[in-house]
Amino acid sequence: MIKVVSRATVVKVKDESSTVKKLSLKVHDKSLFFKAGQWVDMMIPNVAKVGGFSMCSSPRQLVEDNLLELAVKRSDHPPALWVHTQCTEGVEVDIRSGGDTFYDPKPTDPSSDLLLIAGGIGINPLYSIVCHVTDLLRTKEETKGDNSIGADNSVYTPGSVRLLYSASCEDELIFQRELSEVAKQFSCIDCQYFVTRKPTQLTSPHVKNRRINSEDIQDSLKKLRKEKTIVYICGPSPMIEAMETIVQEAGIDRQRIQYEKWW
Repeated sequence: MIKVVSRATVVKVKDESSTVKKLSLKVHDKSLFFKAGQWVDMMIPNVAKVGGFSMCSSPRQLVEDNLLELAVKRSDHPPALWVHTQCTEGVEVDIRSGGDTFYDPKPTDPSSDLLLIAGGIGINPLYSIVCHVTDLLRTKEETKGDNSIGADNSVYTPGSVRLLYSASCEDELIFQRELSEVAKQFSCIDCQYFVTRKPTQLTSPHVKNRRINSEDIQDSLKKLRKEKTIVYICGPSPMIEAMETIVQEAGIDRQRIQYEKWW
């Protein structure tokens, strides 16, 4: 299968935190698509290295508005440094989507629950998954009144979702406000937040001043159908390895644990 390479225009640059910028890209080629949880390669003018950034938006947004969003953490990696020091609205780049870790259930698939575990900027693909879940839930609500034959099977039915999201400080818990709003709107979605560095004045009662531990994972799994739960993990490699071990010890089969190590 040939991967589509599309020109894309930066239409918005926004500070999500003191170290993270969010880019909104208008995609020129309508044949480019992605699945929730995937990433794009970004080819930047006058930057030799290719940037790899996970989407933090819903696939539906790309289909309906030709828009996709990326949240990029500042680093010395040339593409990330370009985003933070040179990227402006109107700049054009080339992108192609890819990645073997994604959430893309078909309408007739049996409903599964999700346990999402994010560390730092690793929230990006998991936030995209949450956005896709909410799109499916809203579509399901819209089709409730459709009495046509087969209407019940036209949209996948998501199960419950539990998100455990850890960052170094509360400022780095990007998308916290959006995630909390989604959790208020949909009772099947629950989000917990963790801050790992020195104790700070926390603004939300839902933020814990410690790392995600085995009890947090076990408590989350108690609220899910363990035998029908898929786990997605994204963050620094040491965190992924530690979380994978804990999840397996909690009784989740390795085949139902998905992740991609970036750094």
